[in-house]
Amino acid sequence: MADMKAISGLEGCVGAIDGSFIGMKGCGGDWQHKFWCDKGFYLLTLFTIEDAEYKFMYVDVGKDGGVGDIQCFHDTPIMRELISG
Repeated sequence: MADMKAISGLEGCVGAIDGSFIGMKGCGGDWQHKFWCDKGFYLLTLFTIEDAEYKFMYVDVGKDGGVGDIQCFHDTPIMRELISG
């Protein structure tokens, strides 16, 4: 069984985070401004946290267009747990 500490060399590392943009052809209604990104099109953000065996520990899809990995992570229940101790 793989171990994130052995892979990353970081004490306390339990997973990896990654985000991906999913382009959309269009978006209507009152929400369209939220999914418009500075790249010039509409998109959703897919954010995941994976363990050393590539199993998903957390998945969030549907963040506003153009939101980066750090903002996605900041909005997770995992981050709130880390902050609160």
